[in-house]
Parts: sequence; structure tokens; C-alpha cells
Amino acid sequence: MYCPTSILKFGLFSLENQYRTRNNLEVYELQLDKEGDEMKGIGVDIVEFDRIRAVKNRAKFVDKILNEKEKAVLVTFKNEDRQLEYLAGRWAAKEALYKADNQLADGHAFTDFAILNDESGAPYLEIFCLTGEWKCQKVHLTISHSDNYAVAFVVLS
Repeated sequence: MYCPTSILKFGLFSLENQYRTRNNLEVYELQLDKEGDEMKGIGVDIVEFDRIRAVKNRAKFVDKILNEKEKAVLVTFKNEDRQLEYLAGRWAAKEALYKADNQLADGHAFTDFAILNDESGAPYLEIFCLTGEWKCQKVHLTISHSDNYAVAFVVLS
């Protein structure tokens, strides 16, 4: 027998704190929201800055990764390290998105969608060219940077 003690909401998921009276252990279970959201895919990617630094000055590299909206943001960064973080983060986010839904990787270029930021700085996905019907209604995306890496995580529902 267990007794639910609390539920913490984290966007798509609920973290439910439950304990089992037999062992007095707390067990944390990740569950979908009660609203009926169904997870359709997850993806994660990590990019080493040195890999991007080695190719970022090639003319076609930026054109392959970023669409016009993203390029407009890139040129606002005067600091070369910040440009590197931005490129690596966008690369990681788009790779994570491809991993979360193979349909996107089939016939869609990185420039068919953009990873932009809202007023609070949170990243979001904007799709420009999508063939066929896409099964997802929500895209949950996060990007993080360290001194040497950018990592992105995507959940599709």
C-alpha cells in the first residue's frame, strides 16, 4: 500500500512523491499529466564546442544549420564565444528534434525550422516547411551550455 503525499508539476510531466509503508521508502515516479498528454518522442544531443569551432567559418556550415531568423540573431552577438555557444546549441537542439521524431529527418533540412527564444529567454520551435502530417502538438525544448559543450533535450507530445 502507498500513500500519495505530493504532486509537483513540471510542464508535460507530473512528479508524484509516493511512499510504501512496508519499507518506508520514497519512490518518485514520472507520470504524464492527467490531461491526457501522450509522449510521442524524446531526443537528446550534446555538441562539443571544438567541433563547431573547427567548421564555423566555412560559408556553407552556417547556411546548413541556421535559417534566416536564426542568422539574424547570430549576427547580434559580437562575442565570438557567444556565437559559438549559439551555433552549438542550435545544432544540438535540431539533432535532438530529429532524434525525437524521425519524420523530421526524412526530407527536411535544418533550415525548415528555427529554434528561437521567447521574451524570457526560453527556446521554442518554429516550423516553416513541413511535408505530411505531423503527429505532435507540443514541443518541449531546453538547451544548456557549459565551458566546452552544448546539450539539448526535446520532448514531443
